Amino acid sequence: MNDKKICTHCVLVETYNHEKYIKIALESIFDNEVLPDKVIICDDCSTDSTWSIIQEFKAKYADIIDCHRNERNLGLFQNINQVYSLGLESNCDILTDLAGDDYLKKGLFAELNKVVVDNNIDVKNDKFIIVTNTEELYPDGTVKLVDNYQLKNEKDLTYYQITGKLSYREVGLSRNVLKGVNPYRYDLGVWADMLFCLDYENNCDTFYFIPFVSAGYRIGVGTVSKQKMEKIRESRYNVEKIVLKNYKLSRKSRLWLKRNMKHYEYDIARLAFDEGQSKFFPIVLYLQSFGIKHFVKKLLQKIGLGI
Repeated sequence: MNDKKICTHCVLVETYNHEKYIKIALESIFDNEVLPDKVIICDDCSTDSTWSIIQEFKAKYADIIDCHRNERNLGLFQNINQVYSLGLESNCDILTDLAGDDYLKKGLFAELNKVVVDNNIDVKNDKFIIVTNTEELYPDGTVKLVDNYQLKNEKDLTYYQITGKLSYREVGLSRNVLKGVNPYRYDLGVWADMLFCLDYENNCDTFYFIPFVSAGYRIGVGTVSKQKMEKIRESRYNVEKIVLKNYKLSRKSRLWLKRNMKHYEYDIARLAFDEGQSKFFPIVLYLQSFGIKHFVKKLLQKIGLGI
C-alpha cells in the first residue's frame, strides 16, 4: 500500500526568531517514513538565524517545502492567517499546524492515514478532525501528556475547548473543515485562538479520536509566555464575552463562562479596592465568583471556627 496516495498532507509552520528550535521542528516533520506532500513555512521577518536554517532544509526538500519570509514583522496571528491561507490554497486533504518552537512526533502521517483508511473517510468531501493526544514539554525537561482520547465519548466538546481540557494543537484538520472559517482576530490578543478553534470545530461533522501522541508544545518559550498576565487575562475576558454572546452553548458551558468572567471582574474590582480607588469591597462579585459556601468557609476561618 502506498500511504502517500491515501490522502495528501500539508504542514503549516509559522515562525519568528526560533533559531534555537526551528531545526528540531523541521527535523520532526521529515523524520518519518511517510512524508507530508507540502510544508508551508512563513517566517515573520526573523532577526536571528531562523531564515538561514529554513533555507538549509529548503535546499534538501525543495519539492516539498514552500517557504516565505515576510518583508516586515506582521505579528503572530497575522502570520498564522497567512500560513493558513496558503495551506488552503495547497488543496491538500489534511492540514497540521506547527509553531517553529514546537515539534511533531514520529509516525504522525502514517497514523493519520490509518485513521482515514480504517474509517473509510472521504477526504475530498467530508468535514472531519482527527483528534490526537499531545504532550507539553516544560523547561526542566518534564513531559506531561495531554490526554484528549479520554474525551472520545463526550458530546459537548465545546465545553472542553473553552475550559482548556481539549488541546490537540491543530493537528489532523481536514481542509474542508477550515473552509469559510473566519481568520484569527489579532485585535483581540492571544486568546483569539479560542474563536478560531470554536469556529472550525462547529464546522466539523465528525471527530475521530485516537490515542496517538502527535505533537509536543514547549511551555514557557512562546509568544504567549512573554506577555504580561494582565493582558492575557484581559484578552481571555474579551473573547469569552464574544463566545457567550455569539455561540450556541450548553447550559454547563454558559455557567462556566459566566463564573470565569466574574472571577476576572472581581479581581479588577478587588485591585481597585486594595489600591484605594474604590471605597467598597466588591462583595457581590465575590459571591458571584466563588459562591456562598466559599464565603462562609473563609468567614469561619477568619473567626477561628474553620477546619
